[in-house]
Amino acid sequence: MGRTKKLSIAEKTRAIRLAKHINQDDIATAIGRGVHTVIKTENGKRNYKEDELTAIRKYLHIEDIPLTDDELARFKGQLYVFRERIKEELLDEARKMQSRLAIITIYPFEPDLQMLYKTIEARLLLKDGEYDKAGDNLKLIKSQLEHTTDEVRYHYYYAMGSLCLYKRNHEEALGFYREAERVESSSFAEENSLDFNLAVCYFRFGMYLLSIASLERIYNSDNRGLTSATGITHDVTLGLNYMVMGHYDKAKKLFNEALVRAEDLNNKYRTGGILHNLGCIYYKTKKYEKATMFFERASMYVEQKSNEYIENLFYKTLCLIASKSSESKLELSNAKLIAKGNEHYAFLLDSLSHIMTLKEKESRQYIEDVTIPYLLEKYKYFEVLIFYEELKRFFAKNKTKTYEIMSSIGEVQRRMMRENIDVKE
Repeated sequence: MGRTKKLSIAEKTRAIRLAKHINQDDIATAIGRGVHTVIKTENGKRNYKEDELTAIRKYLHIEDIPLTDDELARFKGQLYVFRERIKEELLDEARKMQSRLAIITIYPFEPDLQMLYKTIEARLLLKDGEYDKAGDNLKLIKSQLEHTTDEVRYHYYYAMGSLCLYKRNHEEALGFYREAERVESSSFAEENSLDFNLAVCYFRFGMYLLSIASLERIYNSDNRGLTSATGITHDVTLGLNYMVMGHYDKAKKLFNEALVRAEDLNNKYRTGGILHNLGCIYYKTKKYEKATMFFERASMYVEQKSNEYIENLFYKTLCLIASKSSESKLELSNAKLIAKGNEHYAFLLDSLSHIMTLKEKESRQYIEDVTIPYLLEKYKYFEVLIFYEELKRFFAKNKTKTYEIMSSIGEVQRRMMRENIDVKE
């Protein structure tokens, strides 16, 4: 099916006139011309002069609506500024732009520009946690993809990938990002962004070598944005890859550098996440007291009852259990109350209950037969290794069982090194 016909300026003002139930006589009076002039112009036999168009804009209250080619180009440029504000997490500035740019959606023309706005607005909605509203934006665009441009398709696929990431559906996210990569062009693609999002997907699948390779393409580029929120996110993601692969010194260096920049930007969300990651490093290196301190600091920066807050509680409780703290039972009980209704973290915290009772055969079987298979299915290799380490510690004097556990740990580590992945298209 064909694309929507491009409207002339006269056709656009006519569409607005009709939508506002204004007749041609009123327009003629507003511009100081006879009605025949308006009829002739709307029929395409002449163009509005500059002073006539200015008068029509004022009369119809559309001074801010882009009508001419130059105005449309400037408006599109503002949409890309809007996108950059969202990427850099300058969300207050982005919201101010949103209220001004949304005007394009009111008028019955420029469908490509309207869809472009909607795809970019979806990213802001995702940042604000408005997943359903973002999804509604994208559903409207999906039905029109056949009739639009590669530019709109790129932004649609990109935003859909991000929506899937926020919903933790990494298989679909990777599929959408690959679609974006297929239609991208240097005229509208985002430098480094696809590589970064691919790195995130690979990381969530436990594909750490592929994730690092994607991130290294960013580090070898000319524009890393070191002092920006985006640059912080790149460093944190690379640090996470190093951490799960056991390169703790490299990870700690990246996290500490990113922490300074996040604090300088007063970015509480990133600050909380980095403090949490540092806590994980100290937990893995068995410095439980220091790890607990970082988890407590991190809890001050993340929203209560969010996934990040509950995950932080999980690791803090894990530290208390590992250090045999008398507070571990109370902390676990409180964490379970907060995680109630969150299927994934409720399951993890229930598994911690079994870690506390490993002397009981039923608890050991639960960890081996339920917890670990569940986490493997979710590609949660870091957490798998945590539970295997707890089993290894319990069986420290049982050489046969320890050998079996070490073999299982080796198998998990080999899975982390895979170079290929099958993704549902």
